[in-house]
Amino acid sequence: MCKIIPPHSFQRGTGRPILSANLAVLRAMAGHRTELIDIDMASPSAQLLFGRQDSELVHTINGYLLGWCAIEQTVHDLSRRLGIHDEGRLFLIPSSAGTSEIAPMTRRDFDVDQLNRGFQGLAASH
Repeated sequence: MCKIIPPHSFQRGTGRPILSANLAVLRAMAGHRTELIDIDMASPSAQLLFGRQDSELVHTINGYLLGWCAIEQTVHDLSRRLGIHDEGRLFLIPSSAGTSEIAPMTRRDFDVDQLNRGFQGLAASH
């Protein structure tokens, strides 16, 4: 069964990305398959917390929502990089920090149903 833990805060600067990253790592280290999905389109940071630069990310959640790629292409396995072995795995689905991918997201609404379908597809495939 898939569990979704959506951290939320009404204020910026409350540490939501750091809390989410740490929770994801702890779950993966405890043997759970964990996906951390950064949908903060205006100020993405999850990839930076894991030492990934935008130049390393071929596909992001922005690209999926803009119809440029399949959601499966946005998944980045961080398990080996973080020393997570055994059954646990940590996957990151980042938002892009690049202006070419942020700008289109701020100019239009994205399809929340498309995002939900993508999440369900990932849950079913793993």
